[in-house]
Amino acid sequence: MEISNVRKILTEHGQDGLLEKMSKVWKNFNGNDESLWIHEFNKHGTCMSTIKSSCYSDDSKPNQNVVDFFQKSVELFEELPTYQWLSENGIVPSLEQTYSKRQIEETLSARFGQPVFIKCNRYQALQEVWYFHHLRGSIVTGDYQPIPALLGSQCPEDGIKFIPKKGFEPPKPTHTQPDGPKPTGKILRGVLKPESSNGCLISNGNWYSSGTCARFTLLKAEFGGYNIKSSKGFCKIGNEGYLVCGRNVTPMQFAYDKDKKWVTFGGKNKWSAEKEPTRFKQVPISPGYDGPIQFHLKLQAN
Repeated sequence: MEISNVRKILTEHGQDGLLEKMSKVWKNFNGNDESLWIHEFNKHGTCMSTIKSSCYSDDSKPNQNVVDFFQKSVELFEELPTYQWLSENGIVPSLEQTYSKRQIEETLSARFGQPVFIKCNRYQALQEVWYFHHLRGSIVTGDYQPIPALLGSQCPEDGIKFIPKKGFEPPKPTHTQPDGPKPTGKILRGVLKPESSNGCLISNGNWYSSGTCARFTLLKAEFGGYNIKSSKGFCKIGNEGYLVCGRNVTPMQFAYDKDKKWVTFGGKNKWSAEKEPTRFKQVPISPGYDGPIQFHLKLQAN
């Protein structure tokens, strides 16, 4: 069940301290913090089976699962003090100093115990750090085992900025890469093709080897990543785990590697299918490595 008011729920549960902490460390750089919190629960919390409301006893207070989600999220954040780890190794915010991908990755991986994923924005500035875990047990009481990152970092090898909160002015845009999908503001357009394989995706999201390739649009999402849209409508990963596009679809967030031109989902940089399409048979695809046919999904200008 999705939610629409995090502050109200936490206040009703007497979680003023948690709310105060979230207001300090869980910020939305686009403005409204609560809209980000709502988005995070509705995107991630609703997919976690052990904190579904149906898993709680009848005498549990309504929305206890929501409280548990935010409590555990903040708890994990505090166990992974990224800023402290970086600063202890001389990697601090600066308008002049830059750092290498190796410096940042090795610093954080040494503390975490496994390789981490870092992501930079279009200004070559560090924007995200992902720590991957294997969970044994429930979200609330389970054991979070660090594991290696499931995808490669999306930052340049050198010249990475660690921008202070104040004082940075984005450079004026210059030009776009001629060989990639042409951006229009925060929009990318092109066809989606399994790399090194025949065929392409059609407008419903399936892989097809004959006919006309569909033209897809990648729209910058509010909280990072991209929403994907075809002529049939927005795209998502459906209940059966396959990519679907159509009317009345609530868009999901996908990632885009601007250097490799790969479209990915959920931290998995490959897609898979049970078989390759034929002239008369289209095939659904899913993110990850479950199917015997595996490939990168590439956005190509058309």
